[in-house]
Amino acid sequence: MTEYREQPLADVLSMASHEFAQPLMVARVCAKILAEPPPLGYSEHDKSEICEILVRNLTQLQSLVEDFRVFAHEPSVVDPDLGGREKELVVMAEVLQRAASDFVIAHPGCLIDLACERDLEFTADVARFRQVLSNLLANADKFGSHSSPIQLDARSEGERILLSVQNDGAGFPQ
Repeated sequence: MTEYREQPLADVLSMASHEFAQPLMVARVCAKILAEPPPLGYSEHDKSEICEILVRNLTQLQSLVEDFRVFAHEPSVVDPDLGGREKELVVMAEVLQRAASDFVIAHPGCLIDLACERDLEFTADVARFRQVLSNLLANADKFGSHSSPIQLDARSEGERILLSVQNDGAGFPQ
């Protein structure tokens, strides 16, 4: 555990709004699609997938709310594991595919090329990992060229997994 350093309220609110923005936007788009009367051209299978995306993003929002609730009651100590959330075995290809699907539904013009070695597994807090992926994709989309796809790649490198998110943007200033 690390000591909490007081931050101005504006910093905390800025961080919170950043973390809530992506799953909230995805959930809103899913709900809007599901609320539209036929014929939008969505099959029952499509609607089922959209419902799964909606539930995933609402679950992520619920998790974020819980993080802030815990933090509000115990701001003096911040646990890096955020209260000891359970970690589970993650299949990289599945979590990347879901993150890409969630992102593209909220950003219809965005293209994502996904490459992932088979059988990559690791233990993680899935909600937190998805949150990181969502932020990386949002930044790649925001600062990249919209005429070329975002490259999302995962491969093994020894006993580690290397995850990269690349775009054709201008890059970070020196």
